This record gives sequence, C-alpha cells and structure tokens, in this order.
Amino acid sequence: DAFEMGTPLFKQLLPLTESMPDAYLVPLDSDEFLGYFGPERPLSGGGAQVDAWRIQFDRHGLLDSFSECQQKDQRSHGRPGYYSMNGLNAQLCNESLYEKGRLNTRLARTNVIDPHDVDMFLRRYRRGCCGESSIDKKFVRAGNWNNYGMGGHALNTMNRASFSWSRIVAVHYGSLTKAQLAQKMEGHFVQTHWYKKLGLSLEQVRNVSHINAGRCRGSAFHYCMGLISLHRGEIKFTPCKSTLVSRGTVLMRSP
Repeated sequence: DAFEMGTPLFKQLLPLTESMPDAYLVPLDSDEFLGYFGPERPLSGGGAQVDAWRIQFDRHGLLDSFSECQQKDQRSHGRPGYYSMNGLNAQLCNESLYEKGRLNTRLARTNVIDPHDVDMFLRRYRRGCCGESSIDKKFVRAGNWNNYGMGGHALNTMNRASFSWSRIVAVHYGSLTKAQLAQKMEGHFVQTHWYKKLGLSLEQVRNVSHINAGRCRGSAFHYCMGLISLHRGEIKFTPCKSTLVSRGTVLMRSP
C-alpha cells in the first residue's frame, strides 16, 4: 500500500488536515483506479440522463460523486466525513491468455467488468450507513483523518463516525496471468520470510510443491499455503459467468 504507516508519504498527509480539511484522502494500490456508479450519462452533452444505472469512468461524474459526499458532510458539520468505496474485481475471461500470458501483459486491456452489475452497490447506497463490517476500502475528509488503519481498508477518524456508502467504485485488476500470479505469490512468500522459516533458498522458492502444507502455521500462513497450492497445480483458471462474457467490457481499449 502507498500509505504504509511510517513512510515519508504517509507523514506528508499530516499537513492536509489543516490546509485542506475538506479534501478527501483516498488510498489506492497501483493496480486500482476509481470509477463511480449512477444513472447513465448521454454520450453527447445536453441530453437527459438515462434511468439505467451503470459503472462509469468519466471525470465529471466521478467529481459529482465526491461532491455528493462533501455536501452531506457540510449539512451535518463534517459527519460522517468517512465513506466506503465499492470494491470491484475485474476478471480475465480468456483462459488461453491466463495460461500463456507473460509478465508484461497489460491487465487493463485484458480484464473485464460488467458495467451494469450494480444491484448490490445500489442497495448499499440506499441503505446509507452500515457500521464497520465492510472490507471495502474507505476514504475520509482530511480534517477528520486521524491515522491509517493497518491493512489499508479502514482509516481511523477523529469523530469516530461509522462510514457511509458512497457511489465511488474502486476497480481492482482482479485476475492475473499464471506467470503474474506466480511472481506475485512468490514475492509475498519471500517478503513474509516463509522461505527462511522452511529452510529454503531463494532459488528453491521457484518450486515448493513438495512442502507439507501443514508446516504453514502462524502469521500470514495463507501466503505459504497459497504458493504450495499454486505450484501443485491446484489453483485453476476460473471461468467468467455467462453474463460477464455477454455484457462485459474491457477496462481499457488498445489505442
């Protein structure tokens, strides 16, 4: 995460609480970007909105979604000042690309979302406040920010208000090629020092299929078990739902 506790970037956020208290702090990873859901906008200006709600990415609509949160805060003296985005994992529907794709495959040009699949997002939004049970990422008014919650999906606030749902969507490149998945999982395995715990060299991390998964105990055990499963061939390509195949759109078109 970019805003890791104690890093220079994290510390640079502190002055914003005074200089720009009404700005929103929105933590994102490098493989995430923002959209919003709302009534479909006409392709050309001046027309009326379409009743159907969908996920969209135009700058004007995104700013409107943030303004909606700002207006709510202004009416209630800065409360909640704490909102949840709606997490959405894009998927890779091409099994051949999953098997044969390389490390440099452009995920935004291969991953697909269904822009019309907003029923759950809409129910959340209409419900409003829902407490602290969601794992979706949050954002906060700078003037209400206290510190960064460990794990990155929660932020500690000054007013301790429960979050409210917003129309903001955080899209994550949810599917990787097999080569990218292996690189990612091997990286986690090394970063969490499982190779040391299991007495392996860095070269041996390339194949841990022979390791007994029962030895994966303790903190971050899932990184250990996950890599073993991957190298054993137990992690398979997950086909996309028929609705995603028929209605899905690629996140970014090639120029």
